[in-house]
Amino acid sequence: MGDVNVTVQFGREKKAIAVTTDAKVEFLMQEMERETGVPQRSQKLIFKGKVLLPNMTITDAKLTNGAKIMLMSSKGGVQTAGQAAAARANEEKEKKLAHMASLMPNTGSTQKRPATTSSAEQLTPEQARAASWSKTGIVGLRDSSLMEVPSEALALGPSARVMDIGGNRLSSLPEALGSLSGLQRLRLSKNSLTFEGLPGPMLSALTNLTTLALDDNQLDRLPDALASLAQLRFLSAEQNVLVELPAGLGQLKKLEVLKLRGNRLPALCTELGDCEALGELDASDNKLTVIPESLAKLQRLKALLLDNNLVAKVPPIVLKECGALGTLSLHGNPITAEQLRETDGYSEYQERRITKYDKQIGMRTMMSRDGFDEGADAQEW
Repeated sequence: MGDVNVTVQFGREKKAIAVTTDAKVEFLMQEMERETGVPQRSQKLIFKGKVLLPNMTITDAKLTNGAKIMLMSSKGGVQTAGQAAAARANEEKEKKLAHMASLMPNTGSTQKRPATTSSAEQLTPEQARAASWSKTGIVGLRDSSLMEVPSEALALGPSARVMDIGGNRLSSLPEALGSLSGLQRLRLSKNSLTFEGLPGPMLSALTNLTTLALDDNQLDRLPDALASLAQLRFLSAEQNVLVELPAGLGQLKKLEVLKLRGNRLPALCTELGDCEALGELDASDNKLTVIPESLAKLQRLKALLLDNNLVAKVPPIVLKECGALGTLSLHGNPITAEQLRETDGYSEYQERRITKYDKQIGMRTMMSRDGFDEGADAQEW
């Protein structure tokens, strides 16, 4: 255990504070309350773009000698030096009034004495955090080394709209998470979640979800319960160990983006052709050998990204009937650029592609040294 010296800036004021490495961030907040008059409940300490939670230790917050921290007031932004002085003066005035009242004899009068502390100021850090979640509907728990979802988050019920609990150590989710039926966006990336750790009833209850991120976990399958998420527009399960997809994905009629890069999929389910709103499908870096002909039904599909798979041919019907398809990427597959050009339907696809890139001059385009990227390698690998 050692000491570190940090500087907290509040408006134009700077406060140097010495603190032990095992102390909590709450200690800094107490010091700044005494210095500025801003109650702890209204403080946000920000270090390198991240909000420091009161229950973090100085070590967990990665504060070292010379660290510079910004103090923000959650009510009305940054308080000026004059406002801080006024707050301190008011606090001293209240203390004096309370002291004078305590010296007055008790005459049985019903007159109330000035309160010195509000109930809000007595909230614990956990209670203050839960109050903020309840007010905003946004639950931020990213990179908090959590092994389970905090009970105060589960207690929010339908009022929670967004939850980011990525970058933790979760291996499973509680069924009680289903009580957050108002959730619209749920980020679970970079945990250790398994198929068994995603209860079907819990997922089925989250019927308002529009965004679900499951990247960088240990999922070998996706739950069938995903079919219940009728409002889902964005689904990402990149960098898992998926070996199959549930047929129920075809019931996601509003799904616009599906990201499956970096798994072990030998095939895409034919039911994906029923995702009528799908505009982008990325299944690069898998073990795919075949492109399902059912994808030809996807009239809104603009980008089909299948790099680094085992695809040897493209169904002509996909090239002909995917009327919006302008990006087909098959680099790192057995099919060559020449074979792709010789595929029936390629001329229709090429015409759409050229039209697309003519409209995107000056923007992001897929170009090779010899002109347009033809979507496949020049030689078979």
